[in-house]
Amino acid sequence: MNKGVIDIGNTRCKLAVFNQQGQIIAQKTFKTLSPGLDWLIKQKVSSIIASSVSLKVPKSHKGIPILKVSSDLKLNFINHYQSKTLGADRLCGIAAAVETYPKCPILIIDIGTCVTIDFVNAQREYLGGNISPGLLMRLKAMHSMTQKLPLVKLKTAQLSLGQNTPSAIANGALLGLQHELMGYIEQFTTQYKTLKIVVCGGDATHFVFPAKYKIFVHEYLVLQGLYALLKLNENL
Repeated sequence: MNKGVIDIGNTRCKLAVFNQQGQIIAQKTFKTLSPGLDWLIKQKVSSIIASSVSLKVPKSHKGIPILKVSSDLKLNFINHYQSKTLGADRLCGIAAAVETYPKCPILIIDIGTCVTIDFVNAQREYLGGNISPGLLMRLKAMHSMTQKLPLVKLKTAQLSLGQNTPSAIANGALLGLQHELMGYIEQFTTQYKTLKIVVCGGDATHFVFPAKYKIFVHEYLVLQGLYALLKLNENL
């Protein structure tokens, strides 16, 4: 039977249907959860798993059980986070990464509303991660927390030194985050020679990384992690 997965972010709900071979056979995005659930039912899924950073998830919908992602689930990695507050989206990203790159150290970079950096060693031990502001958050913070700086769009960036205030702000946000990410990449590449670097998130397309690093961009990383966790937990 097909399986349904839901990734509920800060601004939209991304849904996918996986077949028995673990392949995505349908995908759709909704602004709210309810029509998305109705769409999944029409895809004849036998079970659903949901990751949410914003909305409350019901326990079932029209008789189909919904499993909610949390640190209480059985995981396919060893979680050394010292609290149960590890975000559901991060749990899913880690779950997908260790399935995709077994027996490898992995640095997972998710560039969205916030930027998350997570690390898993070759023994599938999650050792922790960091969180920092995403691109839009950086732009909004400079505007809202000052008296005169305008709210600018990323397209204003010139990828060099700004020649006016809008381009200086956009450059600062974009290039500042680029250098921040490169710092992590260089640090972990130096420490772990067989490191795999996984990049995902809605704003990942704004960045180009040097070809010498083993960087893999995964558009559906969280969705794939949801499927992995559903397979692991639905029969418990």
